[in-house]
Order: sequence, then structure tokens, then C-alpha cells
Amino acid sequence: MHETRTRSASHPSRTVRWAWVCIGLVPVGLVGSIGVLLGLASLLGVDLAPARGTAHPSLAQGLLLVAAINVVALAAPTAAVVLAVRAQRAGQGTAPAATVVATVLLVMTILAFTLLVSTAGLVGAAVVAAVLVGTLRQPRATGPGH
Repeated sequence: MHETRTRSASHPSRTVRWAWVCIGLVPVGLVGSIGVLLGLASLLGVDLAPARGTAHPSLAQGLLLVAAINVVALAAPTAAVVLAVRAQRAGQGTAPAATVVATVLLVMTILAFTLLVSTAGLVGAAVVAAVLVGTLRQPRATGPGH
């Protein structure tokens, strides 16, 4: 019988390599989220610094902005943690260091969003927590062929 393997199982060193690439992309995601915020706000006609007495963005506009910056800013650190945990489970050499670095970056990103824009930080933290719980609950692959 032919056994089906995932890419990370056939080349486990690629998983830890991609985790380090995602760690390197964290600053790009943070800067990119600012660009997405400014561009999307401009397209929606939202004034990000409204003067006194002017209208604030609607709930739908606010949620769209929060969702967009969360996706862009938290994609790289979340992927880094997921890949680093998978690499660590596969027994890669630099995986424990990648896991620690990726986790610290993820927590710092969520804290920054929580301090700067409380809604964005809390929404992002909830989504990231769901992704990480799903990843960490997966059973470890044991035995030959896994």
C-alpha cells in the first residue's frame, strides 16, 4: 500500500525554515497593516482622526477596518507559531528557539494592538487563540511513516 504523507512530514526541515521566514515577516505584516488601514479607510471615506463634532465611522466600517488589520498583522506571527510547534514535534534542532521567538512576537503583537486599538487586539487575540488551540490539540505523529 502507498502511504500518503504531508509535505512537512517528507521534508521536516522545511517546516522550521518556514517558521523562521514567518518570524522575519512579522515587521512586514505590522507595517502592511498600517498601509491596509490607511488605504481601506480612504476607500471607505473614514476619517481616522475626526475633529470634535464630526461623525465617527459606522459599526460596519469599524469592524471591516479591525478585521483587515488583524488579518495582515497577525498572519505571520500566528503561522510562525503553528509551524514552529509542528517542527518541534517533528524533532527539528532549532524548533524550540523558533517556538519561543514566534510566541513572544505573537504576544507582543496582540498586546500592541490591545493597547493601541483595544477592539482590534481583543478580536485578534480570540482568533489567534482559536487557531492555536486547534493546532496544539492535534495528536503527535508517532511511529514509522508519520
